[in-house]
Amino acid sequence: MNFYIATRFSNEDFRQQALEIKDKLEAAGHKMTFDWMNGKTLKPYSENVEITREASQMALNGALEADLFILIPEPGGTGMYVEFGAALAKSLTDKNLRIYLLGPYKDYVLFNYHPSVVWKDSIEEILAEI
Repeated sequence: MNFYIATRFSNEDFRQQALEIKDKLEAAGHKMTFDWMNGKTLKPYSENVEITREASQMALNGALEADLFILIPEPGGTGMYVEFGAALAKSLTDKNLRIYLLGPYKDYVLFNYHPSVVWKDSIEEILAEI
């Protein structure tokens, strides 16, 4: 199964959680569509326009190519919600797409309650379902 994980890059705790989830999914034989986690920050974006354009396309394509999308929401996050929106849009026509949200931040975004979204407390719960 192809997967994508979205969270806030600049929050080291969340990025580390995403890396742990990535390792567990890969150990189970799944493949990440785009690995953004070990890169360097592109901010300020206006000083890194070309690589920022490329990274934004790769991230969006990664979200759209996934059969399994995992969002670790964080109140200050921004780009993760663009990727989440792409996955939600895909879910309208791809009923096999699985979208999971992990963690306690449920009430920050209306779309966290979209019918395609399943909340879990751990990656182990997700692994048990896929």
